[in-house]
Parts: sequence; C-alpha cells; structure tokens
Amino acid sequence: MLEFRFPDIGEGIAEGVILKWFVEPGAEVKEGDSLFLVETDKVNAEIPSPTTGKVVATKGSVGDTIHVGDVVVTIDDFSNSPQEPSQSTTEAVEEENAGVVGALETSSHVLEASREALPAESRSNGRKVLATPVARHLAKELGVDITLVAGTGPAGRVMKEDIRQAAKPVEAEEPMATPRVSVPQDLEERIPLTQLGKTVAKTMALSKQEIPHAAVMDEFDVTELVKFRQDAKERSAKEGVKLTYMAFIVKAVAQTLKGCSSDPERIPPL
Repeated sequence: MLEFRFPDIGEGIAEGVILKWFVEPGAEVKEGDSLFLVETDKVNAEIPSPTTGKVVATKGSVGDTIHVGDVVVTIDDFSNSPQEPSQSTTEAVEEENAGVVGALETSSHVLEASREALPAESRSNGRKVLATPVARHLAKELGVDITLVAGTGPAGRVMKEDIRQAAKPVEAEEPMATPRVSVPQDLEERIPLTQLGKTVAKTMALSKQEIPHAAVMDEFDVTELVKFRQDAKERSAKEGVKLTYMAFIVKAVAQTLKGCSSDPERIPPL
C-alpha cells in the first residue's frame, strides 16, 4: 500500500489548491497517469501516479488547499509489504532554469533542518529537528529559528502551530492595522483569491514597500499625428485593421533606439 504525498514540484512552492480529480476510489491507474490537477502560485500542474495499482482513497475535495508532504492519494500497488522510502525514487535535478514541474518526490521521510544560514551557536547545539516542508517554509517567512522551537507533533515534530506560537511576540510589536470600515452584508461580496492572485498581491505589496516610485511627464504637440491617424484610420478600417496610437509610439521608439545604437553618445541619460 502506497500513501502518495503531494510532492515538492520545485520553485519554492509549498502548497496548492486541488482544481480537478482525474481518478476516484476503485479506479485502476498506471504509472505516469494523471491523478489530479493542482493550482499553485506559479503554475497549474497535473500530478502523475508514481506507480501502477488501484486507487484505494483520495483525500481532499476540489477547492481544498494541500501542502507539500500531505497524503493525497492511497494506492494499492499489490505489494505485500509496506512501502519503504526509497532513496532512488527520485533523482535530484539541480539545473539552472529547470522546469517548474521537475522530479517528483514520493518519499515520506522528514528531512533534517539545514543549518547553513544559522548562527554558529545554533549550529553547534547538535539538535535534530523534525518538521514538515510547510513548517520549515513558514518558519523562514516569519523569521523563526526552527531549531529553538519545541515540537508538539508526533516524535517531537515541529508543526505549523508551533511556528506561529513562536512568532507571536515578534508579530505583537508590529503597528496595529487601520480599523476596517464595516460594510452592510447585503452590499459585500467576498471572492477567494487564487494562488496566482495571492502571489501577485504579495509581490505588488513588496514592490510598493521597497522600490522607490517616481513619475515623469512630458507634453508633446501631436495635432498633426491626430490628423494623420484620422485619415489613415478610415483606410485601415476598410482592410479590417484597427489603427491605434500604439503603432505610432512603437515606430517612434524603434527609430529612436536604432539611432542610439549607431551613435552611443545620443543615448539619453537615465
């Protein structure tokens, strides 16, 4: 019996949302057949079966969030002995610009926390930490030293709640948020963000916080351009072409860049 866990598909992805199931309990699958479609903050991926067998159970419905390491499908691979984690199940692919969906990890082995980025005193305590990839990712986001957190899970495993508890004193120092203006319920509609939407929102907030924003405005007299476009617009409409100002802007930029490339001294300062 094989408990197939949501694999680490790379690119720092720690969780996903189930969009579609391709199998149901009782279905027979072959190695490589798609089990379910998952939406992450970077890509929608079909997760293949790691073995041939019969689907015994599926865990999670469409719309549910699953995390790396969570058991998603139980497959009867017709073996008499329990599935042992195999070091040869996957081969690490550390290649620059590798695809998002790379090697799929099916092992249930919990890795020891890396100590490369920790202070010397933390690395020297010799304490081994059991934690899921999701807990490690959360600890990294909240700036919590996972080696100092006491785990409440099985065999002392550090869980997500343990990380949140350890991060509470840090979060309490943050300024209070602006009170939310109450809106009548009949005028309020809440639509959950997709994984991609969450990533876009997070990136935009980070951009606003850390990148200086500036605006430069110049005025140009484009009276002649407006007249020319009006005349050309009628001719292009007869040919089924919609003529906008973007075509003229692109041509002007292209000619400017072409002139700058032949004479570097003409390149305007930034």
